[in-house]
Amino acid sequence: MKDYEILIPPKLSIKEVAPLLADETRIYASALKAQLTKEISLNIIERQGRNLSDWTGREAECLLEIIDAEFSFPPKTDNKEELPSNLLELKYLGYRDSCHFFPIPEKARQTNGKIDRQIYQTAIDSQFAEYGENGFGLEPFDNQPIFKSSNGYAFLINKYLYKHILKKIRKGTWLLAKINEVELFSIAEVSKREQGLIPANRITEEEQQAEAMKIPRRKRFGVF
Repeated sequence: MKDYEILIPPKLSIKEVAPLLADETRIYASALKAQLTKEISLNIIERQGRNLSDWTGREAECLLEIIDAEFSFPPKTDNKEELPSNLLELKYLGYRDSCHFFPIPEKARQTNGKIDRQIYQTAIDSQFAEYGENGFGLEPFDNQPIFKSSNGYAFLINKYLYKHILKKIRKGTWLLAKINEVELFSIAEVSKREQGLIPANRITEEEQQAEAMKIPRRKRFGVF
């Protein structure tokens, strides 16, 4: 097992929490409204029956899956028009194991630099179970398609609803998304992380790729 970039769930400001389906005994589903950025608000559905009313007015780290969005390809880099403020720039990272949301526990590292898989499995299972209100919402080795926003947050996307899009794109592809609804998998206090957010810049990346393509093929691949 190699080191990997840590995926970080979005940090949201929770504005409203309301029961979506409930009876006299319990809540079965809730609807939340939250702010991702100053310009982008999110409609969130929660289907695990948790009472989330205490989160109103607080900041939270939320694992989210996109279930309703309008996607489009971004304009070319020479187009200087500003993007609409309600669109999120997303970079496709491909399929990633959900354990990549957590760093490799130091106790799992051996002196030879390798990872003790048994210790790692035990530690990561514990991290997933203890995360937030009711666990992380996924199993450690669930393999999920991941998008990363330009400000560094990782989003799941429903691989069944959007299989037609996932089949047409490859790692590193940028899309614009108007997100209408997401599903909440887990919610937790915002935590300080050893590895902070790593933003991504679409225009810079595309310009670098364009420059790389100008290099003769032999030199690009180290053949002279």
